[in-house]
Amino acid sequence: MLLRTNAGKEYVLENNVALAAFLRRVKLFAGLCPDEIQFVLERSTVKSLDKGEILCRKGHEPYFLYVIISGSAAESVADSNNFTADLREEGRYDYFGELGILLSEGYSSTVAAATKLEVLCIPKDVFLSLTSAHPDILITVIRTLKDRLQLAVQMEIGHTQMDAEMHLAYALMSFYKKSDFSKNNRVFTTQAQLAASCGIARQTASKILNRWKKANIIELQRGYITILQEEALTDIFMRPV
Repeated sequence: MLLRTNAGKEYVLENNVALAAFLRRVKLFAGLCPDEIQFVLERSTVKSLDKGEILCRKGHEPYFLYVIISGSAAESVADSNNFTADLREEGRYDYFGELGILLSEGYSSTVAAATKLEVLCIPKDVFLSLTSAHPDILITVIRTLKDRLQLAVQMEIGHTQMDAEMHLAYALMSFYKKSDFSKNNRVFTTQAQLAASCGIARQTASKILNRWKKANIIELQRGYITILQEEALTDIFMRPV
């Protein structure tokens, strides 16, 4: 029996045939026989989320493998300064949580509904039992991981190509996030310290900061910088390279 969860309620799903056909089109489960597909469905639930709702959070215990039935989900991670970077957006037949389950670690990223979302929630023990019976599932996971690593390398190359303005914006926002004076938007640092923290010349930092001052993004005072437009600085260091 497959149950649908929605706002804390559970409903019996009668159309298991359609879900069985759906599951066979998911790369991880392409090699399962009909009895194994039924085994998965009988032990799984379907969860509905509205746009913006969190499906799973990075670091949390991975109780389920999630497979998207309809809608799309956005996967993201945050760095040590709590800046969030979007990794990718996934849709029907895509899945999340397999690495956390296989490695006995927390979820590797935070996943939220990018649109109205419906996912199949496959319990951890069910997924692990399938991997024992079907080593090809692990091969599929490895191939997916390889693709994700290639994407991560491309993103890292892009990061190294950040220009001086992007580096300076990131450094300033990093100081700001760690500051005890964020209530009045002040960052107590010097232009020389900022320049050194992101590896650019002080003269270059000074030109950029004065340009931001003219654009009313910041104010420059002796010994500190006041941030007037946090969103504008974030846009600068997050822009595509």
